[in-house]
Amino acid sequence: MGLPLDQLWLALQPVVNLQTGEVLGHEGLIRGPVGSTWPTPDLLFAEAARSGQQRELERTCRQLAFLARKKQAVAQTLFMNVSMDDPDLPLNAKGRCVRPETVALEISEQQEILHNPRALHMVRRWRAAGHKIVLDDYGTGHASLGTLLAIQPDMVKIDRYIMAGLDHDRQRRVAVEAVAQLAWQMGVAVVVEGVETIGELRALRKLGIEYAQGFLLGRPISSAAADPCPVVVEEQRVRQAVTALPLRPMIDAEVAQLFHQTLLDSFAEAIYFVDRRRTLLQWNRAAEEISGFSRREVVGRRCMDHILDHVDLQGTPLCSGLCPLVHAMADGGVRQELILLRHKDGHRVRVMATVIPVRNEDGRIIGALEVFQPEQDVISSSPEGPPRVGELHLRPELLALGSVFSGNQKSEDG
Repeated sequence: MGLPLDQLWLALQPVVNLQTGEVLGHEGLIRGPVGSTWPTPDLLFAEAARSGQQRELERTCRQLAFLARKKQAVAQTLFMNVSMDDPDLPLNAKGRCVRPETVALEISEQQEILHNPRALHMVRRWRAAGHKIVLDDYGTGHASLGTLLAIQPDMVKIDRYIMAGLDHDRQRRVAVEAVAQLAWQMGVAVVVEGVETIGELRALRKLGIEYAQGFLLGRPISSAAADPCPVVVEEQRVRQAVTALPLRPMIDAEVAQLFHQTLLDSFAEAIYFVDRRRTLLQWNRAAEEISGFSRREVVGRRCMDHILDHVDLQGTPLCSGLCPLVHAMADGGVRQELILLRHKDGHRVRVMATVIPVRNEDGRIIGALEVFQPEQDVISSSPEGPPRVGELHLRPELLALGSVFSGNQKSEDG
């Protein structure tokens, strides 16, 4: 029977500027009829190959893409995937009043391009016509560097396979940074695909990555996404609040709680705050990501509820009284220890746990901050090799948190 080409539709996923939240444009992603057995592009093209409809499906994708351009703001770009299996197939822009410079053509590195003279010829023609050229899925396909040099794209999209989890994986950060540096040196803009967590977004910003797309920033839907991107706008608000609030004295408990949570959320490290009864009072976004537990699930619970269920490297449970929290609140010193954190799905994460006692104005310990850092991140930041248990490896900003939480930070006039 084949594919019902007249029932296909195009979803739009935003490409977002991570510094400003501006929506640069949208990638058009073909979708099958609702409830069909071909909901995604890979399944649609597999069925087209089986039924001999590859050329018809590619033509339909291009027609729908140019129609979808009307849903975008004038200044935005439509990112349109093109197959190089039939590079001579017209783009079908004629008569649709679409300016070529507003349509970027994505060429997947999964396709053979480097040794395909027809494909390279068409890339040159598309560029001459005014289209921007994007090398998609960079790092997962054929001869990455050779293809990059051959087609000289305006933009490179780094595949999620390389990026996923880079906020907790130093090797992935190094890989993304290396690809980005190569692209920038060639004058090529960089987009990172598949951003799904706040931690990944913050790590990419720290690396200087300008553009990204992914479920966190906007899922593929039938309409254009809001501009600016709400997630990036909220991140900007948090950063601005963190910059401003430490200079103001705390006025009341409600303001203090807002300040504390905003401050904690600004850190890339997983941090939570417990009182003397070991009740969890605050839990930041990074803690949600490394543990899988949401703020709602843990705030108000006690360590003895075994919701976190930490163990030491020998597998001994720590929540019954042996943990660094207890020792730090007992002797008043900062403690650091390698432990195994239990993720919500059951697996263990090897982390460096650092406990910073928090005191009130009278000097009495009223609770503690516990900071989790993946062991690999601590090792990579230590110039003298792997840290010994008990040694302190903390940024000054983390050590300063204790005084902020006790309300002893100075105002601008103080």
